Amino acid sequence: MLGPAFSALLAEVERDRLRRLWPAAMLARSVDTWVSIRRGLPLRAGNLDTFVLRRALRGGPLPDLEDYLLVDGEMLAAIVEAGPIPERQPRGGGDEPRT
Repeated sequence: MLGPAFSALLAEVERDRLRRLWPAAMLARSVDTWVSIRRGLPLRAGNLDTFVLRRALRGGPLPDLEDYLLVDGEMLAAIVEAGPIPERQPRGGGDEPRT
């Protein structure tokens, strides 16, 4: 029997893992990039969504698109703290529906 303390610890670890899935998915522009974020591998900035990356950097300057960076827990937390990602509007500013 593992005990209630161990079960609570496992539950907290699972909640933390799920809290990091959403911001990683918002930041990644492909499944391969998402997997690399989850594995903690350095990524080329051009493989990341620049709008979400600016949130991850808390409004700081964006790196060059060819630079490599490591997405850490603080960056993912900043994305969550910034709240929902607004729906992108079509170019041209029209009211036509997205297809």
